[in-house]
Amino acid sequence: MKKFLIIVALFALCNVSFAQKGMSNKKITKKHVSILKEGERLYRYECAAWYGGDFASQDNNIKNCIGYLIYESGDTIKNIFYNSDLDKCFIDVSFYKDDFKYPIKTLSGERNLNSKELELVKIKQNLINKVYSDTNFQIVQYKDFNLNFQLLPNKKGYSFYILSGTSKPNVIPFGNDWVFNLNKKGEIKSWRKYHSVLIPAYISDSVETTTVFHSHLDKEPFVTPTDICTFKLYAPIFGVKNMYIYSPGVEKWYLYGTNMNSIIVLNKDFFEKIEASLEERKKD
Repeated sequence: MKKFLIIVALFALCNVSFAQKGMSNKKITKKHVSILKEGERLYRYECAAWYGGDFASQDNNIKNCIGYLIYESGDTIKNIFYNSDLDKCFIDVSFYKDDFKYPIKTLSGERNLNSKELELVKIKQNLINKVYSDTNFQIVQYKDFNLNFQLLPNKKGYSFYILSGTSKPNVIPFGNDWVFNLNKKGEIKSWRKYHSVLIPAYISDSVETTTVFHSHLDKEPFVTPTDICTFKLYAPIFGVKNMYIYSPGVEKWYLYGTNMNSIIVLNKDFFEKIEASLEERKKD
């Protein structure tokens, strides 16, 4: 019989005045529809960053670049690498939005950024500089973990995400992530840190890992777009199938899996019932 390892990454729970205990499953599910959509979109941006970065790392022009920008164009998603003057592109990699194994177009060599790229690059780079220089944002980078920055346009302006990544083996880097809500000028209107700390889910070499867990603070009652993105990026690497998240703010468990297109809401006593059922089986 195969052994299965459940990775539990729980941290201290804070009680705050606006905890939303008693929220109905229907209301939570409705909220999760837009969160899941945003998480999947963020995942596509990160895929373009990963695979575009692999291609760019083999290009000598990478020495002229200080950053990259991901943006959508029709049915494609592009990763361009820009210079310190924020006006030139030296590497341009394009993918179909649902296939990142091979780029559909690659360009190497200097070119001017177009008007759209100039605007997005300026906004993104200004934000990176601002969040690092302003201590109010509490930007922390842990040893062996990097921070990734993604700028996603929306109807009101932009969402600027910061999420943790790593090349360290056998770990899924949940937590230590932020979202900044911007107007169309790229000015910060509001922001929050989703998880208070890094929550690494370590994967064992000795037993099969199928499930990972972590818990939210009271003030973060729902699954976050960064949770979805990070799980979709790393879970397939290790064969992980499911992610459970406990929300003390609403006293619910959430389940999301690699073959699921929705987030399932489970009551607080879900695991207690499973444990009781297993105890009854032992008696038989």
